[in-house]
Amino acid sequence: MNIGGWKQIFRIFFFWFSFAISSVLFSGDVDYAYLERELGSYQPTVFSQFTPGVKTFIKTRKKIIALTFDACGGKKGQGYHKELIEFLVKNSVPSTLFISGSWINSNKATFIKLSKYKLFSIENHGTHHRPLTKDGRMIYGIQGTNSIREMMEEIDENAASIEKLTGRRPIFYRPGTGYIDDIGVEVTRYLNQVVVNFNVVPGDSNPQFSARVLLNAMLRGAKPGAIIILHMNQPKSGVLSAVSSFVRIMRRRGYLFVKLADYRNQLAGHEHFSFNEQHYLLARSGKLNLQRANLKEAGLKGLKLDKADLRWADLHGADLRDVSFINANLSGAYLVNADFRGADLKGSVISSRWKKYIVSQKVRNFKQIRWVY
Repeated sequence: MNIGGWKQIFRIFFFWFSFAISSVLFSGDVDYAYLERELGSYQPTVFSQFTPGVKTFIKTRKKIIALTFDACGGKKGQGYHKELIEFLVKNSVPSTLFISGSWINSNKATFIKLSKYKLFSIENHGTHHRPLTKDGRMIYGIQGTNSIREMMEEIDENAASIEKLTGRRPIFYRPGTGYIDDIGVEVTRYLNQVVVNFNVVPGDSNPQFSARVLLNAMLRGAKPGAIIILHMNQPKSGVLSAVSSFVRIMRRRGYLFVKLADYRNQLAGHEHFSFNEQHYLLARSGKLNLQRANLKEAGLKGLKLDKADLRWADLHGADLRDVSFINANLSGAYLVNADFRGADLKGSVISSRWKKYIVSQKVRNFKQIRWVY
């Protein structure tokens, strides 16, 4: 066969191969049964905003910052901060909007209008704004998903809805509240989306925080590649004043604002949370080795670290609330300003120098801690 014949065969093969792949990835026809078989026997070991596999900053030295605005939906989250969006448009501030299905249902005309701005990238904030977990855990009073099927529906139904309304399928997913377990990360990967959270949390969802408080928090976290979480569904917050001042200050410092969609290949995990893929696999086997790990100021709330080896780990200022440390070894670990409230320390090994500090933290099973010198 001549070269022209081979080229024709290749073209035909490539066409049908591309068609098959696109049908699987983009038709919205999700094989629930397959993933239930593959992941049904696993139990989650990590449940956090910084679970391994979650992207939280852009890995770069360039002076760029990603502003992300969530629209959560629900009784208290279906509002729309029109003036905030008008400011972003008027001042040409590229931004990423994570929008839930429940918010879209309450604001469909507004959503369609937003999707037409090239300045914004519309991404997936879940069908019902639920934490993504296999076992139904609740965070901030919001009930999480309770099965593999519910996890898939929470991701895929809203992705399909956004695609139907905009013609573009979202590539990023942020779970409701930002909390996701390790099973959820695998489910998201199967659905061809990337979990993106943040590394700067100003706290605009708290009505008691003034614009000055929000601005100061943003300025403290303003580093190259920062991803900032804010909300576009709470018009009574001080977010407009804070954002307008922040944009002016950062542009004066030479920073550019970017959409996440333009930096997909540079997205990376939380810089303080040094879990890697090996740690992730060991966590499932109950043999998690975090000796000398840099977990300074890490947000580890609610993690399961039973039997973990945390000898000489740096936990300075870490959020360890409700963490399970059953039979974990924390001897030599640096615990200054670590928040242990609600942590289960049954059978854990801890240096006695921290005894007075730990007793003040309202931990569980304090009497069963094994103190060492």
